[in-house]
Amino acid sequence: MNKENERTEYKLLGPKGKLPDSLIKEVVAFANSDGGEIYVGIADNGTIFGVDNPDDAMNRITSTIRDNIRQEMLMFISVMDIELDGKTVIKINVQPGTSKPCYVSGKGIRPEGVYIRKGSSTIPASEATIKEMLMQTSGRSYESARSIEQDLTFNALKKEM
Repeated sequence: MNKENERTEYKLLGPKGKLPDSLIKEVVAFANSDGGEIYVGIADNGTIFGVDNPDDAMNRITSTIRDNIRQEMLMFISVMDIELDGKTVIKINVQPGTSKPCYVSGKGIRPEGVYIRKGSSTIPASEATIKEMLMQTSGRSYESARSIEQDLTFNALKKEM
């Protein structure tokens, strides 16, 4: 297999077919960038190990994406099993999201929940990048965009003013 790059990521299932914790971050990063493909069953170095129970893995992947990513992503993702070197691998094709930023549920629209792809790495988006995504998606001015800081109060406003 080729190496990981800006549009390709490899993941292995853990013991007993456990999905890797970083899978959600990778999907979010591809959705917030230019899209890409995640291959489950291939090591970072490109060695193909395959997946033992592909139907179960695909169901768990789809459920995990649905339950853990905000901005509805399932319409921008396809999950399929393919054969490589005689082994079954899961291919997740992620298209760029249309309502950016996509983010990890429970983390919110801030760097801990919004990821982007840079080269072969997935990194937290900066606040400036998040603001830019919000403005591009909304088509509105910065002043009318949603705030990254969600725990605002009138007391905090009073202190700032």
